Amino acid sequence: MITMRGSEIKSPTVAIIGFGAIAHKHVSSIFKLAPLSKVGVLTSQHELKEFSSFQISYHINIQTILNMKPDFAVIATDAGRHAEHVEVLLKSGVDILIEKPIAACLDDAEHINALARMYGQTVKVAYNLRFSNALQFLKKAVESMSIGRVLSVHSTVGQNLETWRPGRDLMSTASATRAKGGGVLRELSHELDYLQHMFGSSLPCAAMLGTQRFNILNVEDSAMILLRYKEDGYDIMVSLNLDFTRHDKLRQCHIIGDKGSLRWDALGGRVVLFRPDYEEILYDNVDDLSLTNINMWSAWLAGNMDCFASVDEGLEVITSIEKIESLAGAET
Repeated sequence: MITMRGSEIKSPTVAIIGFGAIAHKHVSSIFKLAPLSKVGVLTSQHELKEFSSFQISYHINIQTILNMKPDFAVIATDAGRHAEHVEVLLKSGVDILIEKPIAACLDDAEHINALARMYGQTVKVAYNLRFSNALQFLKKAVESMSIGRVLSVHSTVGQNLETWRPGRDLMSTASATRAKGGGVLRELSHELDYLQHMFGSSLPCAAMLGTQRFNILNVEDSAMILLRYKEDGYDIMVSLNLDFTRHDKLRQCHIIGDKGSLRWDALGGRVVLFRPDYEEILYDNVDDLSLTNINMWSAWLAGNMDCFASVDEGLEVITSIEKIESLAGAET
């Protein structure tokens, strides 16, 4: 039994706006958790065999999906198109989960924020990394002062774009197109979100952005960023490195305190606590990252919104991104 917004829903009706790779993941998770769900997809694609045994329909007009009276909608188009669908969904009384980032630019993010406040429905941003159990262990370890006062944080994520989007013309991908919300700052904005989730608002201090490897792109494929976070009156110094270029796929966060340090290897699903006289594995599950999408949908379908990024938080990530671009002298 799935509980949502105070009602029991065994088989929610869902609108999916866009049907790229991430939308496929969302649909797979929904059907795995609630196989009797009805899903209407706004797309020009034809029926996929992967979902042929489920109740899924394909539409080229959003109104025909709204006629299904969906319980909620997922906006999973490229980030540059998120804003265009929000108002019509909210006007119809539909709750919305927006794929990260909330928008490609600050103007669109502010517009979405204003609409969410105007209509009052649930609107959240799908930063599924928040639903990593390893990240939750990391956050609790920081909050419990297991390493004392946090002094600095070093966060790194990278993967070669050619292996991330195998067999595709890079120029045809959203990752490579500024208007669609591409570039490492937006595509890898999970890091800015989880740092905000753990430490609050950031103050970007310095940044370098560059197209170091893929010269055909009109977006940055590398970013080196310095930020400050305020914690009980003192500064936490943070370095953040993002890239589309490295051959050793990596996603890690190191948190250094005055009594110890923490290391989160997101790809390995491991959190380790280091103290002067010992080390302790706090969490270890290599499947952790692959389970974040299903964990996110378990929470959504149960009506548990506590861990989701709010519209305000999604807006703050885009605000930080545009400040970083300004610091780096990049075109926005």
